[in-house]
Amino acid sequence: MVKKGNIISPETRAKMRLAKLGTKWTPEHIAKVKSFYADHPEKRPKISDATRMALKEFWANRDKSQYERDRRSKLAKDKYANDAEFRSQITGGRLGTVATPEQLRKLKIYWDEHKQERVGEGNPAWLGGITNSPYDHSIFNNALRERIRARDNYTCQMCGKVQMPHMKLAVHHIDYNKLNCSGDNLISLCSSSPNTRCCHAKTNVNRKYWEKRFKQLIKTKQMVMRI
Repeated sequence: MVKKGNIISPETRAKMRLAKLGTKWTPEHIAKVKSFYADHPEKRPKISDATRMALKEFWANRDKSQYERDRRSKLAKDKYANDAEFRSQITGGRLGTVATPEQLRKLKIYWDEHKQERVGEGNPAWLGGITNSPYDHSIFNNALRERIRARDNYTCQMCGKVQMPHMKLAVHHIDYNKLNCSGDNLISLCSSSPNTRCCHAKTNVNRKYWEKRFKQLIKTKQMVMRI
């Protein structure tokens, strides 16, 4: 332990820094530090105006970087996909909630006013109108769809919902190419139900993410089947 008043050499400072590198403060430690600086504001570390401006400029440029935005987005999506507790924190406040008549009225007014901005090329999910491209029904027929559902045990491969007699699972093209009907490009997802948004509809957003995730799932499924 370094005694008060002793001069610390640069080498010792470097060793102390390396020893603490990567460690995380406990909530109790954070509370003590906040309490100390609240009682002794004059001892709070000072940041010069030049340093403050440099930091502000650094973070402004960092936020504008497309690479950085993509990196943060990927980290968040991976955490959402793999961390059940994080998912519950994100969705817990909205699950089961019902919009009031006043909220519905305001939403209707808003979307009526901005409808043209979200249609066609104005929609962020626009990919050139591929939704209207035709299926090859000579290949993508009822028999093929039924084989894919049977392969997936008649279970939605996103949420685990089992197919109901009155509502069959949708068969989704993983790469969104409706003419690519090979087995490793098709997967079973639950379709629309009265009170919930189905998994098949969710795949219309963040298509690159879902394509990568489903390809990995099919690859894992094929490896298990070989074993």
